[in-house]
Amino acid sequence: MNRKKKATVLLILAILLFIGAIASIIIGVGGMLDPLTGFATVKSPGSLELALENTEPLSMWHTSSTSESSRPNSLPKDFSFSLTQEDGSQIPYLPVAADEKHENSIVNKRYRLIGRFEIPQSGDYRLDVTGPPDEVFSLIMGEPTVSLASLFWGVGFTVLLGLLSLILFVVSLVFFLKKGPPSLPTQS
Repeated sequence: MNRKKKATVLLILAILLFIGAIASIIIGVGGMLDPLTGFATVKSPGSLELALENTEPLSMWHTSSTSESSRPNSLPKDFSFSLTQEDGSQIPYLPVAADEKHENSIVNKRYRLIGRFEIPQSGDYRLDVTGPPDEVFSLIMGEPTVSLASLFWGVGFTVLLGLLSLILFVVSLVFFLKKGPPSLPTQS
């Protein structure tokens, strides 16, 4: 393979790696942001019917606006959460320990993990929230640290692909710009 063909192949690989780097950051950030939107929200006081298809923990997040500067970071008192299976059995609510804090502020919203339910089996459930009015809670399947790991790996993979892309791009430019060995004069 001559030098120009090698340079073209390397340039195409560099472009593909760059596209892969962009895709991996989108997937990584999307993996973090998508769970925070939750699959369901409930306003207090209120209830919500849920059809859960897996046994991942159901995380409860308190959602508030970051523009409400006078609002405290903690959840107001006097709330209770109950999750009932279709057979009437109660799933215990597990509040977050005082030293375990997960908070995220995205797009003028503050999300604070307040507790979780361990789901024993798939099926239909009813969530009841009692407490002061107009507080919003987001429900997310799974653990919050999974979304942070997704972001970490997305960024790490992006950096790796980006560096490989840059190296291949520079090498392809060297191949394009490098002059070949001088040709020997032909004898006549």
